[in-house]
Amino acid sequence: MSSKTIPNKDALSIIEESIAQGSPVKLTVKGNSMSPLLIDGKDTVILEPCYHDSLEVGDIIFFRYRGSFLLHRIVVIDKDNGTITTKGDALNQREIILIHDVIALAKVTEINYFRLLIRRLGIRLACLRGGLVKALLRKS
Repeated sequence: MSSKTIPNKDALSIIEESIAQGSPVKLTVKGNSMSPLLIDGKDTVILEPCYHDSLEVGDIIFFRYRGSFLLHRIVVIDKDNGTITTKGDALNQREIILIHDVIALAKVTEINYFRLLIRRLGIRLACLRGGLVKALLRKS
């Protein structure tokens, strides 16, 4: 698979076209909304065509959202209303989308559990350090 960097505004149509033709697309993750599993610029996913009726809670999907696109995990599927609720692993907010806004199913190319553990510990240590700094600032 060849590698190419293109502006985000052009990426969605190219990805959608490739997926519609049945071709998987390798995508480098941008942003940290799915951390610690996926880290900005360090991890890649393979976007694969999917059947909307085969999606399950826990799947990571690539979808259209407010004129852009996101890569988040499915947390609720409401088949009666034709909607999916998604959430980035590192976020509190959720997005409610139409099932037809799903472009592809994302497969994590490599899950290194040791690396994931280190990332989680790093995040916890950063939070702890932030709390200590706040406490020290309050005392001064």
